[in-house]
Amino acid sequence: MMLPSVIRFILIIQIICALVFISEFIGQVFGIKALDLPWQWHEYIEISAVAGLLIGMGVTIYTLRATLQRNRKIEDQLLLASGEFEELLKLKFKKWSLTKAEKDVAHLIIKGFTTSEIAEFRGKSEGTIKAQSAAVYKKAGMGGRTQLLVSFVEDMVDHGQEKNTPVT
Repeated sequence: MMLPSVIRFILIIQIICALVFISEFIGQVFGIKALDLPWQWHEYIEISAVAGLLIGMGVTIYTLRATLQRNRKIEDQLLLASGEFEELLKLKFKKWSLTKAEKDVAHLIIKGFTTSEIAEFRGKSEGTIKAQSAAVYKKAGMGGRTQLLVSFVEDMVDHGQEKNTPVT
């Protein structure tokens, strides 16, 4: 990625180039000559302005490509982390011997849905969802929703630290 100071410098050059072209245009439209320069200097200024704009376009394209590439990499990492989280869910659910309905409810709890939202999604009563939630907490050895969520967050953090710990 380009340094912000380099990008700022190129942006300043582009602004100067644009101002040169705008002043030339206004001067021709209204018949105003701000500077009485020889035609050779006038051509050098315009060539420099065009070169500045072309360099700016090149830097913009480079920066855009680098940003898109970085975004793709981050999206891939997010997908990988999401896949690892799903694996962790499967392992925990299996360890706790959850039924299919309890797995669905636990998954929705972990995603942050309320009891009423889960009941609506599943087409069940809130009482049924509360009973299934209680069964999940009991099988998991947790006191409630917060402990369940914290256990998954801790496992993900611990798992990430294990992967990043250097082997000695």
